[in-house]
Amino acid sequence: MPFLEDGTPVDIVLNPLGVPSRMNLGQIYETVLGWAGQKLGVRFSTPIFDGATTDEIAQYIEQAGLPSFGHTYLYDGETGDRFDQKAWSELPLQSQAKKRAEKSAEKRPAAARLPKSEMPKGEIVSGRNADLEALRENVPATEVIVARGVDIYDRIAESLQLALNHELKIKEVHRAQLETIAPNSQGIILGIKPFQYSSYEEICDRAKGAKLIVALDGVTDPRNLGAVTRSAAAFGASGIIIPERRAAAVTASAWKTSAGAAARLPIAQVTNLARTIDDAKKRGMFVIGLDGDSDVQLSEMKVAKEDLMYRDWETDRKSTRLNSSHRL
Repeated sequence: MPFLEDGTPVDIVLNPLGVPSRMNLGQIYETVLGWAGQKLGVRFSTPIFDGATTDEIAQYIEQAGLPSFGHTYLYDGETGDRFDQKAWSELPLQSQAKKRAEKSAEKRPAAARLPKSEMPKGEIVSGRNADLEALRENVPATEVIVARGVDIYDRIAESLQLALNHELKIKEVHRAQLETIAPNSQGIILGIKPFQYSSYEEICDRAKGAKLIVALDGVTDPRNLGAVTRSAAAFGASGIIIPERRAAAVTASAWKTSAGAAARLPIAQVTNLARTIDDAKKRGMFVIGLDGDSDVQLSEMKVAKEDLMYRDWETDRKSTRLNSSHRL
């Protein structure tokens, strides 16, 4: 880290486009005044509209032997070279505030966690915007947990109203307890039901007429899974097959992107996708592997009445690609 001329290391560096850009001149002057007070052993109080004048601040800065309004050169912590431009510095005050905050945190008792029986089951969605969007899209939820005393803005009010319309349980807990579940909850958490997967055998048995089963490999984004689910349902697919490992699962994001299709179309997780494709062949299905490098068009293919369309999203999936009857 950089250091001052007297060798004092700088603990915190603020980007001029960050916090300082939102500070008015009075706040900057007060901060430099605090640095002077630290040097002089004096504490200042600056009420609104009745604070110290710039002349008074300049006088205290001169008495403390500080650079004019905190402008001083910083030196590179690695090379020792001085930076070209002066920087506004108020390090000692920040250091004391940091120490006081650390001591206060040590004295503060640890937040009590919710009993295990009261923890939300399955997945959780946290945040005012995310919870509202999930409720608007009818994502299957179990309960809404809100922080006691949270400000009821428009989005939280609408979320609570939707929860009442869906007859969901609404639970109010202490803010500290809510933060132990999701640190960035913004005062509200939505509990999501665990998705009920089907089995590959069940999809095959329940399919009527020609089977159209979509198998996905290498899809790790839940939103892509939801989009494929929506398209597969529109084309009348019998179901979707995904690997158990290294693949996206049906989460709240997938459910939302599917636009409700995940509730109608059965989805199965399988241990070995290549073995499942071999079984599909034995069942008389026509297997098609989609490959971006293939020069065969779908319109040129003549398929059997029963088929399985295999979606290959990873170009290096050699084992599953070789199991396809045709590549498109």
